[in-house]
Amino acid sequence: MCGICGLGYFVRHEQDWPQVEEPFRINAEDRGGGPFGGKPSYTVEGAAGALARAGLIWGNGPGAVVTFAFRDTGPATMPNETSGFSRFNETQIAQTLLALQSWSDLANITFDRVGGSGYSNDAAILFSNYASGAEGAAAFASLPGNSAASAANGDVWVNNSLWYNASPAYMNYGRHTLTHEIGHALGLLHPGDYDASEGNPTYADADYREDTRQFSVMSYWSESITGAAFQGNHPAAPLLDDIAAIQLIYGANMSTRTGDTIYGFNSNTDRDFYSADDSGDALIFAVWDAGGYDTLDFSGYSQNQLIDLRQGHFSNVGGLTGNVAIAHGAVVERATGGSGNDIMYAAATPIAVAVADLVKAQGQVINTRGTAFSLDGGFGLQFDAGIISSTTIPHATGQATGSGTHEWYRFTAGEGETVTIDIDGTSGIDTVVRIYDAAGNPLAQNDDGPIDVGSSVRQDSFLSFTVPAGGVYYIVVGTYAGPGSDGFVDYAPVPVGASYTLNVSLSGAQIPDGYIMGSTLEGGMGDDTLTGNLGEDRLFGGDGNDVLDGRGGADRMVGGAGNDYYVFDDRGDRAVEEVDGGIDTVRSTASISLHENVENLFLAGTGSIFAGGNDLNNRLVGNSGNNEIQGGGGR
Repeated sequence: MCGICGLGYFVRHEQDWPQVEEPFRINAEDRGGGPFGGKPSYTVEGAAGALARAGLIWGNGPGAVVTFAFRDTGPATMPNETSGFSRFNETQIAQTLLALQSWSDLANITFDRVGGSGYSNDAAILFSNYASGAEGAAAFASLPGNSAASAANGDVWVNNSLWYNASPAYMNYGRHTLTHEIGHALGLLHPGDYDASEGNPTYADADYREDTRQFSVMSYWSESITGAAFQGNHPAAPLLDDIAAIQLIYGANMSTRTGDTIYGFNSNTDRDFYSADDSGDALIFAVWDAGGYDTLDFSGYSQNQLIDLRQGHFSNVGGLTGNVAIAHGAVVERATGGSGNDIMYAAATPIAVAVADLVKAQGQVINTRGTAFSLDGGFGLQFDAGIISSTTIPHATGQATGSGTHEWYRFTAGEGETVTIDIDGTSGIDTVVRIYDAAGNPLAQNDDGPIDVGSSVRQDSFLSFTVPAGGVYYIVVGTYAGPGSDGFVDYAPVPVGASYTLNVSLSGAQIPDGYIMGSTLEGGMGDDTLTGNLGEDRLFGGDGNDVLDGRGGADRMVGGAGNDYYVFDDRGDRAVEEVDGGIDTVRSTASISLHENVENLFLAGTGSIFAGGNDLNNRLVGNSGNNEIQGGGGR
């Protein structure tokens, strides 16, 4: 665990810590299950909460402006028994600026450099070198706090006797170290309570299985432990869980890459970690993107690749394994493969309609059942790093300011549905929550909850309750006033002006209809397998013997040259083939007539459906149902 000394709460970064390899693969659907490999699995939201558990931020979080500088002269007393202060060199400065940019792209935090292009001692975050001391560490940093230049909070110290720190570069350990330490300076901890300053930590000290560098730059442990392989390359920018964690603290930056963005080859991101120019260039990244029609372009690689547009899933790109992911809340619409035999998946999750937070103002008095604030209609499935299972369990969020009364909220639930009430973001109050039935009888209560993904203090209440019957229920928020009796503590009104966030998850809540986004997948020269989703997809096989599966929706599939295999499940599916484009086959569970230049049709399933030929010499095969099969102009 990180030490607390006269300088404040600081964390160290290891040099070359021994790695314990226990290879197994992680699928996005598995997260939150387990145990696997002897450890529990955390969802993305759970991992974000672990990284942000210190509860320390700059300013009030979202919208924070933080000054930084490259220290000009050493302090009167060097920190942590180090010695040999020196300024950052030009290479270190350039790489630090790139690392800072990679964090501010993700979250609502702005970095303001003091001293122009020179050096200064007058900033909240100061970057410095040391030459010796802090045994076992390549660098260390202090967490946020006092923004005065004289305070150690946020300061980053790097051991420049290590070659990679003196000459940091994209994909080397020096750039990775800078990104890691800036994460600490912004409020993130290691995923578990271990630190290079305390003994010899190993993966056995990790709290959960996703604590590796496949998921977070804040981890000590090799990506190989969770089945990834970066072949000696080190992530240069925040990864999947880091994105959720920094957005949990400061909010998502919704102005980042709102246009049509290309990641990989032909990149227009102006970010080195999102860009490849040559087939030998390695990529390790997680996409954060706020809008536009976006593309993963891996056309310059010849290896067999797995390219996945689903949020939270990993792609195997350019000969590496598990090296590319798309963050929750980011949508990428198109993927382009290379010359190998690629497997490609379209984005599979319906795009949720974002439901705005409910706002309960100070002047709004809701102190009875009759004046209760209704949560019905406020539930959605939009991703929220502060709410567990936010994309699978409907949730409503209320931003509230106290009126000096107990505060009542109402919701409608069905029999057997589970409601989870989570108070976060309190302004120094010790909350209590109760659930009442429609007649005003108390059913359950919580005073101090566990540390959860959106809260770093136990005084924030957390309650999960399964309702016994369908109907209207009430949530009452108050503050702790004594032990009480009959299993219920005494609770006082919420003070005037006190703020809190009320998150309510309800398993059966009604939500707005989302929509399925159609994806575009483009194979290359190899034998590719392209899988769509429930939307109207566009699949292009290219050269080679390709498999194209639309998976719901009216899909347009273009096989290209080679003997291609199509999977249809909708009467609107269409296969596009050219003359002399190979011997092509459709397998369909829907009634279909073969499109031009497709030779064979096999009906699948048990339905009594129709198969029609075209002007070629077709082979038409029915299924176990009562099929109508009709040839065309061929034989």
